Amino acid sequence: MTSNVILARLILCMTLLMPVGVITPVLAAGGGGSSSSDSENSYSEVKSQSYLMKQANAQLNQQNYARAFELLKKEVMLNPDNADGWNLLGFSARKSGDFDTARSAYENALSIDPKHTRALEYMGEMYLSLKQPEKAQVLLERLNKLCTFNCKDR
Repeated sequence: MTSNVILARLILCMTLLMPVGVITPVLAAGGGGSSSSDSENSYSEVKSQSYLMKQANAQLNQQNYARAFELLKKEVMLNPDNADGWNLLGFSARKSGDFDTARSAYENALSIDPKHTRALEYMGEMYLSLKQPEKAQVLLERLNKLCTFNCKDR
């Protein structure tokens, strides 16, 4: 399966996972997994947010990934079981070009919540940007098993 087919399937899956009114990160960024911006609205959907999470979300919405990263490091130190915090830490690390930290943070999020759809999605985007489509495909298959149509993110 080619990278383009995998990317198209990943985009389709992400579109189906997004609640109505939320822009899919890849689509909002113009279709590329290594784009400079992901969904503006997706960061603020965390169910219950600490002050640090709210501040980090504000920084992510402004594409200030370095500042968000610093806030999220504090968040996961204070709340190590916060899968959303680990996921966004991975997201901000990935957007800053630190793929090793991103991978580790996504793995932490998924160890806390193996069904964390955003962590699966963002980790898949990371693998696509690292030109590792086979790893992205594995994550897409996990996403497809979790949700096939009109699902809410976890």
